[in-house]
Amino acid sequence: EEIIRFSVEKESNMRENFMKEAAGLHIPLAPENLEVIKEGDSYRAKAKWSETVKLLDFYQKKLDFSIEVKG
Repeated sequence: EEIIRFSVEKESNMRENFMKEAAGLHIPLAPENLEVIKEGDSYRAKAKWSETVKLLDFYQKKLDFSIEVKG
């Protein structure tokens, strides 16, 4: 959220920073699942990813996540 709210960067730099931040948080975000859109003087970013969570070594559940931030 901070990347988009306080950014004065170009869209391509913002995308790169989002990808680095996601990697640092161990979020499996693929570049094609990240959208950065310029809207006048502000930006909107949307991202989506999935993760499989293991419970007790025999149960797996796929969880889908999405986030949208405007700044």
